[in-house]
Amino acid sequence: MPADGAPRRTGSGECLVHQILRGVGVTDADQDGAQALIPAAAVELREVRSLGCHTYSTHNARRRPTACDCVLPVTYLTNLADQSYGCGVTPEVEHLLRELDGARKGALKKLDGLSEEDARRSTVDSGTNLAGLIQHLTFVESMWFEQVVGRQSSTHGIRSMLVDPSITLRQLRAAYKASWAVSDEIIKGLGDGDAPVERNGKKHDLRWVIGVVLGETIRHTGQADIIREQIDGTTGR
Repeated sequence: MPADGAPRRTGSGECLVHQILRGVGVTDADQDGAQALIPAAAVELREVRSLGCHTYSTHNARRRPTACDCVLPVTYLTNLADQSYGCGVTPEVEHLLRELDGARKGALKKLDGLSEEDARRSTVDSGTNLAGLIQHLTFVESMWFEQVVGRQSSTHGIRSMLVDPSITLRQLRAAYKASWAVSDEIIKGLGDGDAPVERNGKKHDLRWVIGVVLGETIRHTGQADIIREQIDGTTGR
């Protein structure tokens, strides 16, 4: 309760903390810094783990998450707790999430049936390729939802279209799916399209950010449509 004695609504961050911290491994703050792994982000973790970004040490036989794409710092949760939006997701945000999820799956489907070589093959002068588009979209999810909405100082993923030869398509798929889970937790933690968001000193809201990511995903999927057709003639969603 605030110092003035007035009742206070449960903040969205607090709701999110309660949702996330059930069954979550948290590192020792005096070692790697407090980190929390969202359980829903454990999509194909066997594959994401092999990306090997970091290994977070824990005590008391807790889990040892290693996929940086699936990790949110507790400072992010604290930032969200400062906002006044409560638990629950509005119908509008539920609809936007369904649209975003459909766009994500459409982008990912463009890799179906391709070899590692063909997924990296570009048919345009810019060098844009299907594997690179998925890598880039993973970065887009992290930048907008973790950094802009969650106010993290850094993002996960790689912006470039150039995919390291050591990264497999299975790993790219897993990392992209894991980013969806993290983004969705952030969105649901706020739950309201009117939730305020600041970008480069300008005031926006959560629906604007979802719209930006949705637009980026749809645009890049359109590029992927053309490249896939040029590679092997495959068309359609």
